[in-house]
Amino acid sequence: MKKPAWSSWLLVTIISALLGAAAFVFLSPKHSDTDAKAVLEAEWRMTDGQIFDKNTLKGQVIVINFWASWCPFCKRQNHYLEKFSKRVPPGSINIVTISIDKTPEAAKEYMRLNQYTFPAAMMTKELNRAIGKIRGVPVLFIIDANNKVIYKEIGEVFEEDYAELIKYAK
Repeated sequence: MKKPAWSSWLLVTIISALLGAAAFVFLSPKHSDTDAKAVLEAEWRMTDGQIFDKNTLKGQVIVINFWASWCPFCKRQNHYLEKFSKRVPPGSINIVTISIDKTPEAAKEYMRLNQYTFPAAMMTKELNRAIGKIRGVPVLFIIDANNKVIYKEIGEVFEEDYAELIKYAK
């Protein structure tokens, strides 16, 4: 029995659409427009409303992790980040996280419930311009002492990956 011509056309259309979508996702630049200097110059407002003193970061290696309280991958990754922060020698690496939650209250409650001790700032328009469009969370950046992005991971970073990231600590 011969298949109708429209079924072949439909199959080709579906395959083309899927390939096009995959090419867009995998070939589009992800955060290639991230300017570490602009990120460090942007105002970082902490969840308690205070402005973070970025002078303490000058000449230091910085881990910046973007997360959201509603993100299950962020929760798992932030647990690994908390453990990582306890393992690195004091002063060897700075960790600052940035919540994309709508309110600081949601971020503060999340931090309290999960007993996270790393600093948490809120996403601002200025930071968003410096980072570029975040397509999802979590996102992790490491900026070296010369203000260059030396590592970025879009998506979850696992515990074994954090074991490798210790090499960036001074």
